[in-house]
Amino acid sequence: MENSEKTYLNLPMDNDKKLFYYKDDIQKLKMELENLVKSLDYTHNRKFVTKVLFPYEVKFNNSIEEYKDDITVINEIITKKGIIKSEQEKVILNLYNGYKHILRNNIVINKENLKNLYSILSKDLLKNEDLKRMGKYYRQDKVFISSGYLDKPYHECPNCVDIPRYMDHLFNYINTNNNFDTLTDYYIKSQIIHLYMVYIHPFFDVNGRTSRTVSMWYLLNNNAYPFIIFNRGITPNRRYYCNMIDYTEKYNNCTYFINFMLSTVIKELEKDYFFNIINQSTNNKLTASDIQALQYILLTNDLLSVNSFSETYNKFNPKKNKKNILEEMIEPLIDKEVIKVIRETKSHIYGTKSNFIFNFNYDKLDIDKEKVKHLKLKNIK
Repeated sequence: MENSEKTYLNLPMDNDKKLFYYKDDIQKLKMELENLVKSLDYTHNRKFVTKVLFPYEVKFNNSIEEYKDDITVINEIITKKGIIKSEQEKVILNLYNGYKHILRNNIVINKENLKNLYSILSKDLLKNEDLKRMGKYYRQDKVFISSGYLDKPYHECPNCVDIPRYMDHLFNYINTNNNFDTLTDYYIKSQIIHLYMVYIHPFFDVNGRTSRTVSMWYLLNNNAYPFIIFNRGITPNRRYYCNMIDYTEKYNNCTYFINFMLSTVIKELEKDYFFNIINQSTNNKLTASDIQALQYILLTNDLLSVNSFSETYNKFNPKKNKKNILEEMIEPLIDKEVIKVIRETKSHIYGTKSNFIFNFNYDKLDIDKEKVKHLKLKNIK
């Protein structure tokens, strides 16, 4: 890495050292992602964006902050009419409304418009003591953060006195026309925006969701639609995500974070391609719950069984018993011939109901293996 070319960004960090990355070290993943994106024509439109944002990115952006909401619950809350009372409903609806806001064409990303977005994302979620310490645009007091994934004490974010200057640098960076050669360059820039805003932590709360939404906003403004899918891959790798942010803050080097976000979106686009092929192969179209189930099947590293799937599902959602998981998530995919039972095991799901191994029904799928090579699909033909 020492022999690679450093690209410095006009984004100051602690002691006014600048954020940088090693250009050569991101080229391999950058070109791999660019080639994949070029091959997925169906992702280059706003219809794809709407499909991805609602409800999936609502779920996965929030889940990075460890809100565990099943996709069906999110759909119910999004379509619900009436008085919103619970924090769960507020968190979901705020992000939903924030996404609708940035979907408007080419709203310039500046401090006034960020203030409007933040007011949507944080509506009725901030503590009174924090509201009293908020300035017109940013926090006016200290804020400390910690992660259960990082073995360190609470970490003080940049001094509130520096925030306006840092944010002005960020807005200048966002609104500089780079005349990029590839669509993937917009994605890389969006993730630098994401990372730098997390570092600044300009507010008392809702910083992570706001930072990721601003990076999505930048992608929408530049018609870089395929990359909107990036939040899905962070949740199961949240420890690494937190560590890469921490590493960048220590060394000002965002190369590892960029590569993590490149590899993450490659896998998520491969998954979406896979789901798209499945959807084309069945007469009964996949529901949001089906796609959520497929996401967790692809996260299950062990033999694909109802019991192992249940463990994965319950890790990221409010816990359900195995009987409900079988009936609501596995059996519908069997009925649609998306997956098939391979064999029963000696263990049980509940009562005398035998656990069973299953796999995708590859006989019904015409898959380009090159487009799913990172998914490690077992027994694909």
